[in-house]
Amino acid sequence: MAMNSDRLQSALDLHERGFTPQALEIMDDLVRIEPQNPTYRYNRAILRSEMENEQGAIEDLDVAIQLLPQNADLYHARALSRKNSGDLKGAVADMDLAIQHLPSDPDNFLFRGNCKLDLKDRSGAIADYTEAIRCFPEFIAAWYNRALVYAARKDYFPAIRDLSKCIELEPSSIDFLLERGRLNIQALEFEAAILDFTQAIHLRPNEALLYLYRGHAQMQAGLTIEAVEDYGRSIRFNPKLSEAYRFRGAANLHLGLKADACSDWKTASELGDAEAQRFWTAHCN
Repeated sequence: MAMNSDRLQSALDLHERGFTPQALEIMDDLVRIEPQNPTYRYNRAILRSEMENEQGAIEDLDVAIQLLPQNADLYHARALSRKNSGDLKGAVADMDLAIQHLPSDPDNFLFRGNCKLDLKDRSGAIADYTEAIRCFPEFIAAWYNRALVYAARKDYFPAIRDLSKCIELEPSSIDFLLERGRLNIQALEFEAAILDFTQAIHLRPNEALLYLYRGHAQMQAGLTIEAVEDYGRSIRFNPKLSEAYRFRGAANLHLGLKADACSDWKTASELGDAEAQRFWTAHCN
């Protein structure tokens, strides 16, 4: 038994170092020696899944579950293999069992919510993400995933609320600020969007796209001069960003500065922007 334990550890070490096929050879031999060992079956299932042999992984987990029917991790692992093989309903059924045996694990609810979302069950996904948050109130992935589902349903204010929680939990990340800024624009909360993009700029002041996004929000808010300035900042940090020239051209035309607009569209066209070329043809040629 001690020798087999050493061989199991050797397989795990090989897998950790990236030698999964060699680790699988060891696990195949261990399962041959002790086919009713749930630890061997579970670890071989993990390796088989990584080698994209999901059916083999499921077969190993079937045996392990027969031996340890109360083990939630086994159901979770089988659900993952079923999801990878396209059996989403089977994955949800396995996660039901995992949650039945371990109802306090937020990862179980998160994963089941993801499966339900793939099945187009948005309400079910939201319910599971909510349960994950109840289990672990600082579970940022659950807050974010729930925000995305709300946004997909065009429930912008719950989505913005959840993204605000993500920002509270991870204030150094600009991704949540950008997502909230875009949602604020869709919710017609333009001033809030400007604040989001401004906060992102404070975190990453040399990022051209951030000024572009803030320029869009300012245009929506009727702050055309400020938008032109931000598009200019975007161009300064990335002179080849054709979109910034195109939108600055539109803003300049709105201000009655046709020559400046045409110059911007000409530059954007030279950078390969087909839409800017259409604007130049329509207004400047």
